[in-house]
Amino acid sequence: MSKWDERFSSEDYVYGTEPNEFLQKWITSHQIEGKRVLAIAEGEGRNAVWLATLGFDVEMWDASKVGLEKAKRLATSRNVSLQTKQIDLNEAVWSQDTYDLVICIFGHFPPHVREKVLAGIQKTLRPGGVFLTEVYSTN
Repeated sequence: MSKWDERFSSEDYVYGTEPNEFLQKWITSHQIEGKRVLAIAEGEGRNAVWLATLGFDVEMWDASKVGLEKAKRLATSRNVSLQTKQIDLNEAVWSQDTYDLVICIFGHFPPHVREKVLAGIQKTLRPGGVFLTEVYSTN
């Protein structure tokens, strides 16, 4: 069992079921051109599910099978659907010009993975698309 599967293995949602405050404020104060969203390193799905309740077409990626299952349960409880994929971002294959918005909330990666992820996000965003992230820095 991976460390994230272990972390998410309780019935409780580790980060809760409500969306990240920064994401919520940003989304409610900006217009997004288009409805296709990719949520990466999304854990148990609180942000992806919330975006789906707003009418976005959401795909979420996470390495944790346990987190993805909890996201599906949360989506069902909120009467929305989302597509989930178990993906290790170090090995992700990014499609060209696919999403209008990519979000990554507290997805912290080692430098070599971060470089791949940022290049992948640049590739997968449609022209005019938005990448929204909230992370911490050690600097």
